Amino acid sequence: MKAAEERAFWDAVAQKNAENRFLVPAFAKYKGAELKNLVRGWIGETGALKVLKTDLFEEASGHDQLLFDMFEQDKVFGVDISGLVVERARLRGGEFGDNFNFITGDVRALPYEDK
Repeated sequence: MKAAEERAFWDAVAQKNAENRFLVPAFAKYKGAELKNLVRGWIGETGALKVLKTDLFEEASGHDQLLFDMFEQDKVFGVDISGLVVERARLRGGEFGDNFNFITGDVRALPYEDK
């Protein structure tokens, strides 16, 4: 599948599942809490210097988001192939601060410079 087709596919998925993708919001919150515990175990008490998340679907539409309340905003970078997902994540991120770094891109060719 070509990148443009993949982008269109994920835009359609985001459009269809924008709200209430979990029938039970409590499950989404539980899932999010468990993910945060797992990541905290990986990075330890000192935290990560920078965070790159290569899928922003949860941040765009779920109670199971990981980034907004776990890391310092200026150290968070997010990329998703769907422009719609990126825009929704950016809008939701505004509730938590205005300095999240979200862009549209393909993880197979990240739009960041080396290092």
